[in-house]
Amino acid sequence: MSLTPEIVADLKEKLGKKHVMLSYNWGVQNLVRTVYEYIESRDIPVWMDIKGGIHGNINAAMAEAVENAMVICPFMTEAYQKSESCELELNYAKDCQVQIVPCMVQKQATDGGRYKASGWLGVITAGKLWTDFRDVEDDPAKIAQQSDALLLEIASKLNVDTRGGFKPVKPPPQQAPIEPAPSKPAPPKIEPTAKPVPTGDSGKGSGTLAVLVGNWSQYSGQLTCVSKGKSGVWGVNRNEDIYQQNGQKVEPLQFLLQIGHSIQDY
Repeated sequence: MSLTPEIVADLKEKLGKKHVMLSYNWGVQNLVRTVYEYIESRDIPVWMDIKGGIHGNINAAMAEAVENAMVICPFMTEAYQKSESCELELNYAKDCQVQIVPCMVQKQATDGGRYKASGWLGVITAGKLWTDFRDVEDDPAKIAQQSDALLLEIASKLNVDTRGGFKPVKPPPQQAPIEPAPSKPAPPKIEPTAKPVPTGDSGKGSGTLAVLVGNWSQYSGQLTCVSKGKSGVWGVNRNEDIYQQNGQKVEPLQFLLQIGHSIQDY
């Protein structure tokens, strides 16, 4: 896995105004300076004490460096483990919840065995993956290679996608809701034109008003419909008896003979 420009850009974006802090003992200062210069060449914010990181009170400057760090990289050696200042620095970083990404520098312990962090340093770095700087010596190419590996581990700790870069997923644009097509208004209901028609003053139908619909109309009362034609106004009740306008009852046959037309003509 290589450190691509996309991962570098995304790591820088992830760090924001924070920096990567390099914590070391003076015995490996030259190595750490070379790592610092390489990371700086990648335009990633990085902090080292001799690179303008210390000003004024040393303890206050160290505390400020830790508080403004998102990641701290301890370069582990026996001398680092024995240093009271390094112990205070790394413990304070742990209290500040700064991500710890260790680097292994020493290969052989003073007792002849393989060096392994122990004591307070072993507790703080237990279970963490460390970047191997043990065999880089003074080879700039090897240092650059392992510095890339260190930056990849830092990116992984900060949840940067090291497979292709950290890319926030943008939600798809929301489409405007589709409005239903306006429904056609129902045709207006045509009411029949009402024309009051007097039914005369004879008997039960006296004073009742009929509503004309064309030639024939139904109305409330004894008469069920009215015909208004050439022969005047005639009415038919529920028993199909025929009345003249004045309410006089006539037989259907007599009515037809009188007007000389069928009822359908009216």
